[in-house]
Amino acid sequence: MENVFVENVFHIKIQSNIILNYRDDISKYARGEKKNKIRALFDSVPTQLAKENKKFKYTLLEKENKNGMEGNIKIV
Repeated sequence: MENVFVENVFHIKIQSNIILNYRDDISKYARGEKKNKIRALFDSVPTQLAKENKKFKYTLLEKENKNGMEGNIKIV
């Protein structure tokens, strides 16, 4: 049983490192306001996909954005 726990902790650390690497890449390659918009989009994916309908909706992101940051999340 302890072996399973240690293995799960190991996998969680790997997953966390992957997410941190993606966030670092956003910082490296996106500039200015786009960086914040892309990061907000990236951060909202797990929450939206965890819901019952399993769909990502940009409109929900735009609503969250109005509460936190200015502007729309339109990345061209």
